[in-house]
Formats: sequence, structure tokens, C-alpha cells
Amino acid sequence: MTNIFTSSGAKLTLFGGERTSSGKLPLITLPSFDESSDIFYKTASDICSGKAFCLLEIKVDDWNGQLSPWPVSEPQAFSGGGSVFLRHITDDILSGLIKKESTLDTDRMIIIGYSLAGLFSLWSMYNTSVFAAAASCSGSLWYSGFIDYMSSHYIRNKSKIYLSLGSKEEKSRNALFSTIGDKTREATDILRSDPRAAKTELVFNPGGHGTDVEKRIALAMKWCLENT
Repeated sequence: MTNIFTSSGAKLTLFGGERTSSGKLPLITLPSFDESSDIFYKTASDICSGKAFCLLEIKVDDWNGQLSPWPVSEPQAFSGGGSVFLRHITDDILSGLIKKESTLDTDRMIIIGYSLAGLFSLWSMYNTSVFAAAASCSGSLWYSGFIDYMSSHYIRNKSKIYLSLGSKEEKSRNALFSTIGDKTREATDILRSDPRAAKTELVFNPGGHGTDVEKRIALAMKWCLENT
């Protein structure tokens, strides 16, 4: 099943699988900068063989604006539109989809993102209780103030968190990006001390930031499906 539709101007692509024994399907929300859900779904279906799920790709038009939690000017301009975008996802897109698709399991809602969308997915867990799990793949955890934000907040509800990073990413010659290894490890430690983070996983994948993106996302999907 593949459905393409819009919600308040946002382009959405919904891929669905066969129902589970309970008759309900977990829903994976994937904010994406391009329209590649067919690739993500095919790769995920191969890696998650035997696991039924729906994948909702949300096309992000303003990557630096919609996915950033607060304004930051370095290393480029981020306008901090994350709160508005998150409300649009939860209150408009997901709420409408749940009313339309009775097969969705509202207890197994998952959000997964890559790069800045990975940061957004993790930040979302501090600002909504909609999701039972989140994955931040090569997330931009170098983002100014984010680790401090994590240190002073708890995630909203009992949930599972998956973090992954390319093994070469912290070897970047860019001074800010080279902090990503330490930032990701620190984020993992914070989550493991958070009483609401029922389980936290940190995985290092071979390669740099752009290596095997679809596979890394699919592995995150597999972990989230197995742990919710």
C-alpha cells in the first residue's frame, strides 16, 4: 500500500505492510529532505523481514528551519521552527492519519531522523508523549545548547531511544563537527540516567556521515520495532 497526500502543504508518503496478529501496525514517522521513502521502505523491509509496519515520510521543505529546536547562527543560520513543525506533525498529520487509518497502533508510534532530523527526533521526545521510541541516526548533536538542554530535562514518557553514528564522523576536520563523537556519547549517558528512558542503545556504523544512509535508518527501524 502506498498513499501520497498533503497536509497543510506538507507532502506525505505512506507505505504500509500487512497487519500484525493484533490487527494493528506500528507507524514510523520519518522527516526527510528528499522524496526517497520508496528506497527507505524497500531497504527497511529487507532488513526488518517479518516485521509489519507503516512508514510515513514527511517531506521537509525548510531543513534548517523546521527541524531546529531554537535559533542558532553557527555554523549556518537555523531559525528554530522545530516547535511549530512538531505540533504540525502530532496535532495535524498524525492525528488525522490515526482517524483515517484504523490499523495503526497508537502505542507503537516511532520517530526516526537522520542528521538534523535525527536531532529533531531526539528533541521531540522531550516535547511530546506521542512516540514510544525514537532514533537519531548521525544526529546533529553538536547543535549549540542541545546537550545542556538534555541535562536539564527529562523525556516526556517511558520510551526507547536509539542513537547511531558513523565511525569516521568524529574525525572531521571541522572543529564543530569533530565534537560529534563526544556529544553523542554524552547524550547516551544522559539518557541512560533518565528514569523515563526505558532503554537506550548506541551503535557505531562503519564510515562517515553519508555512508549507507538508507541501511542505517533501516537498522534503526529494526531496533525500534523490536523494542516497542
